[in-house]
Amino acid sequence: MDDMGYRLKSGESAIALPGALTYSFLPHSPHVNHLSMRAYDENKEIMLHLPMQSEDGRKLGPGGLTEAMSEEKFKTVIANSINAIPFARGFNNHMGSQLTKNQLLMHRLMQQVAAKNNLFFVDSRTTSQSVAFQVARDAGLRSIQRDIFIDHELSPRFINKQLKKLIKRAQRTGTALAIAHPKRLTIAILEKWLPTLKDKGIDLVPVSTLIKLRQQRTFALLK
Repeated sequence: MDDMGYRLKSGESAIALPGALTYSFLPHSPHVNHLSMRAYDENKEIMLHLPMQSEDGRKLGPGGLTEAMSEEKFKTVIANSINAIPFARGFNNHMGSQLTKNQLLMHRLMQQVAAKNNLFFVDSRTTSQSVAFQVARDAGLRSIQRDIFIDHELSPRFINKQLKKLIKRAQRTGTALAIAHPKRLTIAILEKWLPTLKDKGIDLVPVSTLIKLRQQRTFALLK
């Protein structure tokens, strides 16, 4: 669940959803401390949702990374953003269609996190040209890529269609990773949908567990 931290009521509703969802918080957002504590108390996994420069130049907000930054500024922003999220175990990119294509800056980011923080990485894949996942793996970070966006089109028909795709992918490949947002419609649909997963033979797990499962499957295939 991305974009956490700016809206208190919807954030609380998202955290109240049943099951082992993972929540990604924007750095320096007004409700990050309160909501991350709520999530932690509910034994939910927490991530940093790190803003990165997009191709269309949209405003990043606090803690955003851009190509124009000096190396020193770039590293300082990374450190401050990580420190701004209590209990964070991983991070993913917020936007980033421009920055995640930049091999040098992705290397700089992943090397810093690998050296100083024990965090996993999720490539949100906001562009098909992203190199972030591969660079993170090369740096030794536990990493995974997003498979499906649930609610980038906000309608019941579209969200339910994406959820069906998610189930089919999990059944076909063994695992699937989806990203949604704390929007009222999304939360309302997930409240009804999440309790049905067991009957479909699906286990909901934190992102860190999903990464381990994919690694185990890869190792098994290599034997």
